[in-house]
Amino acid sequence: MLPGLLQSRRSHQFGRFIKTLAATCAVSAGLSYSAIAQNQDTKPVIVAPDSTESGVTNPDLSDQGSVIIAGTILPYFFHPEERGMYNNIYNMIMVGIREKPDLVYLPVRRASKMFMSQTADCFFIANRKRDINKNRPENSPNIIYSRTIHKSQKKVYSLKNSTQYNSLESLKGKKIVADVGAGSPRVLYEVVPKTATILRTESVERSIDMLLAGRADAVIAYQLDMDTYLSGHSNENKIQFDPNFNVQSGESAIACWETPKTKNFMDALNRRINFLYENDALSDQSYKRLRMLSTPLKK
Repeated sequence: MLPGLLQSRRSHQFGRFIKTLAATCAVSAGLSYSAIAQNQDTKPVIVAPDSTESGVTNPDLSDQGSVIIAGTILPYFFHPEERGMYNNIYNMIMVGIREKPDLVYLPVRRASKMFMSQTADCFFIANRKRDINKNRPENSPNIIYSRTIHKSQKKVYSLKNSTQYNSLESLKGKKIVADVGAGSPRVLYEVVPKTATILRTESVERSIDMLLAGRADAVIAYQLDMDTYLSGHSNENKIQFDPNFNVQSGESAIACWETPKTKNFMDALNRRINFLYENDALSDQSYKRLRMLSTPLKK
């Protein structure tokens, strides 16, 4: 547990909140026209994959100083080196923000802890569809969300020449794997039949490895995660899914503790997001174009 945080009876609540936050990260993507999407008008990032303190000493969460965003590392989606769609969308939505935030890349759980300890002002990528205010620690500020950046769906994937799952009923008794971005078993069991077995993996790639090895009947993943993975790998033609069947959906956004500083930041951010919607830069077709531009080479 991080020093100076919740004690005794509050520690269990904090732990449950962290798991909820980490499990409900919506992995989706965005773009505008390529010239805008590749804009680098952002402050230098702080990369700290092995530290909950994230290289930020004595962070200033008062009304002064930069907004600090804890960002979840997702290779080929949102990553300091293996860059992807969310690097582009982040750059795009920050254009015109007068005071650029400090972005800290961390693994999902560490990003969640950094945000929940209030060492960071904001968290990205959050899911508006799972408002975590009711589970936040007592005596903490409210959590506010930006306007939705993208709506995404969780799909069920299986091997071709096997069962194609097209309903929740069809998942009864099946062994399912889901990456951390797709949600914890607790979150998935809100809709998936309890007779199914759900195993958690660290990535979509690991989920597919288990499926190909015969260790799972199906994979649950966000469609944009899977689209990006399959577009970059040679086993693309081995996987099937029903495009009309969604297990759950998410609305990706930036979440912040509500303070005067973050309210000013959020107002400016939402004005920027509104502008992008008005100019058709966050349409489904735009996301598809960006995914094609951001896809790694096939392995």
